Amino acid sequence: YLYHSRFTGDTQGGGGQMRTAQIKEEFQIREVDFLNIELNPISGFPTLSDWLLGLKVYFQSREVGISPRTILRVARGVKALKSTFQEYSGELDTFAWESNFGPYMLLPYIAEHFGFRVIAYPHNLESLVPSQSSFYSKRRSPDWFDEELAALRVCDEVHVISREEQWLLRLHDIDAQYHAYQLPEALKQRTSRILNMRQHSQKCHYLIFGNVWNPPTKMGTSELLNFLSISQVHELPFVVAGLGTDTMEEQFRFTNFDFRGQVESPQLEALFAQATGVIIHTVPSTGSLTKIPELLASGIPIIANENAIRTYYNLPNLRVYRNFEELETILREPSLS
Repeated sequence: YLYHSRFTGDTQGGGGQMRTAQIKEEFQIREVDFLNIELNPISGFPTLSDWLLGLKVYFQSREVGISPRTILRVARGVKALKSTFQEYSGELDTFAWESNFGPYMLLPYIAEHFGFRVIAYPHNLESLVPSQSSFYSKRRSPDWFDEELAALRVCDEVHVISREEQWLLRLHDIDAQYHAYQLPEALKQRTSRILNMRQHSQKCHYLIFGNVWNPPTKMGTSELLNFLSISQVHELPFVVAGLGTDTMEEQFRFTNFDFRGQVESPQLEALFAQATGVIIHTVPSTGSLTKIPELLASGIPIIANENAIRTYYNLPNLRVYRNFEELETILREPSLS
C-alpha cells in the first residue's frame, strides 16, 4: 500500500494518534506492507498537465459554478501531490487514505487518476466539524459537505469510526463500513496499569481531560467550565488536563479548578488512578471519542453529555446527561459506581 496520514500513531498522543496507531497495527497483523508517503508543500505555478488534471478534479469534486481562484488552488495542489503516485504507479496498486483534511482532500482523485485502488479511513467527517473550512473552496462547515462526499465517492472502500457516519454516508449512496475503534496494544498495557493502580488509590477529584486545540473539545470544555463555575457543586475539586488546557486558566480562576495543561504519561496515569470520574462534554461533531473505550478499559467512571457518546450507548460505567441540571444531579450522588 501507499499510505498517508496526518498522524504518526504515537500512543502517547490524542485521539487522531490512537486511530492511526490502530490502523497501522491492523496492517501489521494482516502482514500488509505499507509505505508512508511524504508530500511536497504547495508552491510554484502549475504546468499544463497540472492544469488539465486540476480541471478534471475540480469538476469531479462537484463544485458549483466556475471559480478561477479555486481552480488555481486545485491545480497547485495537484502539482504538489502527484509525484509520489506517478513514481509508484504500476508498482503498487492500493492507496490507504486517512488524511481527509486540508490540501490532502485531493489525494483520492490523484490516486484514482494513476490507477490506484483507494481505501479511505476518515477519522471523522471534517466538513461537518465546527469551524473547519475547505482548503480549496474556503467554504466553512457544514457548507462544504458536498466536497467531502465527492472525495469519498471516488474511494473503493470507506471505513468510518462511528455508526452515525456509516448511516449518514449510506444515505448519500456511499457504502461505508463501520470500522470500530480498538485499543492499540501499547494502550492496553497502559489501561491495565491504571486499572491496577485504581484498586489502591484514593479518589480525590473529577477529571476533565482533552485536547482543547481541537475546536469541538475546546467549545465543549468552555461550556462545561462556565457551568461548573456557577453551579451548586463548586465545592468539588476538578482537575483540567490535556493539550492546551493551561491556556484556559486565566478565564476560570477558581480555587476548585486545577489546570495542568499537557501532562506526561506517568503523571496522567496517576490522575486517572485518583479520579472519581471523568467528565466529557462536547458540542455536536463527527467521528467518535477514542478516550471513551480507553477510560472504560481503565475502570474509570465516565459522565458524558449526549454529544460525546456517539457510537457508545448503554455501556456500564458510562452515565449520560442531557443538560447541566442532570449533570449537577449526578455529581451530587455519593457514588458513581
